[in-house]
Amino acid sequence: MGEQVLIARPERRCTDWSDDEAYGERLLEVLSVHVDGGRYPSGTVTVYDGKRGQKIYSRREDQPKPAPSTSSPRHHQNEILLTGPFRAIVANGCIGFVLNLHDGSQDQKKANQSQILVDLYDPTTKYDELISTKLDTGYGPAEVRYAVLSNAIECDVEVKLVLGDDSAPAYAHGTITACSELLKQDIVLFDGEIMDATSPELILPLARSVLAAPLKWSLKIEVVLRGSSGEELARDHVMFYPVLDDEHVSHAVANSGIFEVKMTWSDDQDY
Repeated sequence: MGEQVLIARPERRCTDWSDDEAYGERLLEVLSVHVDGGRYPSGTVTVYDGKRGQKIYSRREDQPKPAPSTSSPRHHQNEILLTGPFRAIVANGCIGFVLNLHDGSQDQKKANQSQILVDLYDPTTKYDELISTKLDTGYGPAEVRYAVLSNAIECDVEVKLVLGDDSAPAYAHGTITACSELLKQDIVLFDGEIMDATSPELILPLARSVLAAPLKWSLKIEVVLRGSSGEELARDHVMFYPVLDDEHVSHAVANSGIFEVKMTWSDDQDY
């Protein structure tokens, strides 16, 4: 069991909704996993809830290390680029994190797995605030940041860059992040390169697209993209307010075009 550090909880925001008008589910959001040994360890990170196990990171030792975007903020540089979950993590009963991270050597592969248990039957469990748990792994010290949300909904993010016919670059790089007004920490959805960006309507290949969004708090999606010559293709953000079972599309101006963000909200009970 790792060391848990609670981070200050923000005051609840007053909204136009009454407490009984919109109620989702108790969900767990994984915001980030930081490792001291570098952002591309071999191995896996898996989260288990009462319904399924989901790998939110997986990398073989023979996979090449991708180059992060040069526009990646400094505080993301030791952060594993998560690729999941593919469905919202249900916060009922107990939730387990299993980190099997190593440097690819045979000795490290056999090292014991590192685990975190979130016991939701414990009356002292904290809701709606960032929790940081530190633990040792085969790749060195790690820190998992997550939040147990008392009233949240699953959302799926899609980002499309729409440029004029003469503006589509052959290459692009940048970052896309999501940030809830409640938790105030970026979740990295994309950080890297797009080797073939010639399509005038390009759906960006997000590393992860599924989020647990707290209801009654805004959600910001920020896009920073540059072309092969360093020219800025997009730098802006759009704001959403999560709702039950709907789809919203928002646009922001990019150089020589726009970027489009589509959010699909779901309160499906069978997450």
